[in-house]
Amino acid sequence: MASLVEVSDWKRKCDPFSYLGLVKDCNGVDIEQSAEYIQISYSGYIDRVLRTHKWDTPANMKPSSKNIGPLPADAIQKIYKESGPAEGTAEHQAHQALNGTETFVWSVRQR
Repeated sequence: MASLVEVSDWKRKCDPFSYLGLVKDCNGVDIEQSAEYIQISYSGYIDRVLRTHKWDTPANMKPSSKNIGPLPADAIQKIYKESGPAEGTAEHQAHQALNGTETFVWSVRQR
């Protein structure tokens, strides 16, 4: 059986959290701790992400000619201008059959 001295020696050698002191950074996030506040800054982390993706130089920051959104630019205007057939009507069923949406349908209440 281990003696108390051996156990405390093992704990002192193997327990890294006992000897760290104040945290200064964690995964690139800068942390400043004082008696009055804890300040967290992500600037180092953001800089590292920019360097990793080679976005830190102006040459790599060119605007894209592609649409950055998942929808076309005029999608919102079309949604509000156009409306489909009322759910459950023959026209609605024909639209589903034509567009193959019968497998992905959700119900919306008509008022």
